[in-house]
Amino acid sequence: MSVDVLVLVPKIEPQTRTWVLVVCLEGHLGSWHGSREKVLEKEQSQGQGHIVKIAAAGYIINDYYDQKIDMVNRPEKVVVGTMFRRRLAMLAHIVLTLGAISIGFYLNPKVGVVHIFSSFFLWYYSNQLRRITLIGNLVIAFLSGLTLLMVCVYLGRNEILVYIYASFAMAIALIREVLKDIEDVKGDSAFGCESIPVIFGIRGAKLFIYLVIGGSGAFLLSF
Repeated sequence: MSVDVLVLVPKIEPQTRTWVLVVCLEGHLGSWHGSREKVLEKEQSQGQGHIVKIAAAGYIINDYYDQKIDMVNRPEKVVVGTMFRRRLAMLAHIVLTLGAISIGFYLNPKVGVVHIFSSFFLWYYSNQLRRITLIGNLVIAFLSGLTLLMVCVYLGRNEILVYIYASFAMAIALIREVLKDIEDVKGDSAFGCESIPVIFGIRGAKLFIYLVIGGSGAFLLSF
């Protein structure tokens, strides 16, 4: 199953990149407050993988629902329904999701609740929200930031640095989602997805990206 999952996730998604920041932040913040060993022991005991499992499960379910769109946009990269049966993809999604939720509850009940929330909205995004202008993009951006905010749960305290990183992660994820919509505009338009490029055109989508970059840059410079 582990090999299958790696093939089903051929590139690193924003949520996975966010996980790398989570590990780094845990190390820095934990060392500042004398709890580094406690945090790392919890994560290492579970393979540091529960957040990656949620991200991978979300990517798989997105491929599951976007199979027809992806056949238009990038047919050579379609895995679900070609290399792997759709049932196998759904099974991988369920196994990864339940595994991540179980580990989350083991580490901290609040983490388990967050994983339930995240996994539901990753499924809902793939099934419905992805087709609604801007809403799907904002959901993915929020979930990316939420992943970082779990560091506060691990440490049992609020840290301004975590909130800054989470805000930055949201902005990066939002920009990446709109860029992906620009790349996928042909398939999205054919199957009724009302993405920003489909509704406002490529120029409108680029203008939106510039606004997000400018706004997030101004926000970061204010600290």
